[in-house]
Amino acid sequence: MVSRLLFILALLHAKTDAVLEIARPRQPQPKAIRIAPPDRPTTDSRGGAVAAWHAERKNAITKKLGAEVIAKLEAPTPGRTLGCLVAADALLIGLATYTPHLDGLWWLGFASTLGAYCSLAQFALLHDVVHGGADDLSQPIGERRERREQILKCGSQPSVFGYWLYLALGHLNHHAATGDYSAKELFASDQLAFEDGDLFFASHRQESTNGAADDGGGIIGDMTISISRFAYRYLWRFDQDDDIGLSRNALAYAWSMAFERFALCCNDKYVALSGSNAFFFPNKPQAFHDLCADYARFSALCQLAVFALSGFDGRSLLFLLVAETIWQVPPLPTAALFVSNHGVDDEGYGVGGAAPDRPTHSVYGGPWFDVLCVAANYHCEHHDFPKVPLWNLPELKRRAGAEFYPASPPWYDVLRGAFSSKITYPRWERV
Repeated sequence: MVSRLLFILALLHAKTDAVLEIARPRQPQPKAIRIAPPDRPTTDSRGGAVAAWHAERKNAITKKLGAEVIAKLEAPTPGRTLGCLVAADALLIGLATYTPHLDGLWWLGFASTLGAYCSLAQFALLHDVVHGGADDLSQPIGERRERREQILKCGSQPSVFGYWLYLALGHLNHHAATGDYSAKELFASDQLAFEDGDLFFASHRQESTNGAADDGGGIIGDMTISISRFAYRYLWRFDQDDDIGLSRNALAYAWSMAFERFALCCNDKYVALSGSNAFFFPNKPQAFHDLCADYARFSALCQLAVFALSGFDGRSLLFLLVAETIWQVPPLPTAALFVSNHGVDDEGYGVGGAAPDRPTHSVYGGPWFDVLCVAANYHCEHHDFPKVPLWNLPELKRRAGAEFYPASPPWYDVLRGAFSSKITYPRWERV
């Protein structure tokens, strides 16, 4: 109980040092950006359009606020970040191993609430670690990178599949190449890291630029195996009454997310035994398979430890599966932060009616919503300033103002829009 209270208080406590701001003239806005037509390549090189849009916004906001203010906002918070990560992981271990003492479906209730919150916190805090938010600045840059990798590996436990693969090999490139690649290209890639890791999540709920031609997955003969695209192509409907279609699509999405995570957990055991992840990624270099196998073996040992501590009760692992999955699906409000990031509807608006002609969106809902989402709802702010720790993103938004961060639709409109309208994860080009 004490650990939980300290964890919540740490999230509620934002660093808001009083800094005298001198009024500055309004800065010119970055160049406009628009969706690139599917029948021609983007005018920017890959890694260009969205990344450049955010880079120009970063420069404009820095000019408005001043470099000293930005430097203060970007300062790493290793003690706070790692302290909260340890608390979240400890609570997950404690709750998962306590499941044999819970009658009936009480374990499911805890997994869907406190467990889900701790898993989201685990993800958000590890995400900060990847961006240097827990760095010790006294160390050389090489040692800092090694430290991040070790924290990511160990801090991802306990989990049934976790967030390691995405954060270690898919997230940083996402910042550089948002929308520039298709899922088909990701699965066929021969690079160590994924070109845009967010595609693995977007495939569950969004159309791609070229439709089914962009779909990717595991290959058996001439057939592509993809849980996410199967669910989206065959179970989603946009031609029904709003409420019926919304419910059907939301259920299809929840099923595909849960089933895929279960399948990934099973595949991870195969990777641990075989030393290869070639079923899904046959063209990846050996270094990729070695990294996956090393993590899969470590994760399997940690799962075995949780299983043993629970008295070999299978609900302990089911607890972790539910906790990892459910915060990403409706009707939980936290799902809004997950489904709103980069999609647009047929009229070019963001999910739920968010501002048009913007490749990246945030979802705002007041202090309580920030705490519930562990500040992971400040997605546009994060793309503008990846080094700003999550604790300082609300302050960044406040200082930059509505000219850079306009109001968003409420979370429930975002969820309705995500599952009642066709949303596309598009390519972008600069005007």
